[in-house]
Amino acid sequence: MTQPIRITVLGDNAPMSPNNTRRLHWTQLHRLQDAAKRRAHTAWVIAGKPSLVGPWPVRVDITIRRGRVMDRDGAFASLKAVIDGLFKGRVTPDDSCAFLDLRMPTQETGKRWIGREEVEFVIWPGGVDG
Repeated sequence: MTQPIRITVLGDNAPMSPNNTRRLHWTQLHRLQDAAKRRAHTAWVIAGKPSLVGPWPVRVDITIRRGRVMDRDGAFASLKAVIDGLFKGRVTPDDSCAFLDLRMPTQETGKRWIGREEVEFVIWPGGVDG
């Protein structure tokens, strides 16, 4: 089996959860989204700019590490800008379900992650069945 690609995006995505963004002005929201995309791009560059050519879709396991647990749907929704910044035209040609089989994020929480928040993406080349 092909070795997975591991990319760790630093920072806490909780501010991007719908629970936290619904009251923001659109300019504030765009600033948060742009910052998340930049963090994802930086992580991709640090990882050596991996780019896959298929077969599609590839499985993506996600681990959110932070001090406190997030609700499942908010955790997943908070990752949208990071996923855009990491996959669209970078690791994969697009971030649609034709290219990505995104698994529900798991969470590692506790005091040791406070101030060291991150999201790890483990991408399995070879398609979901490969």
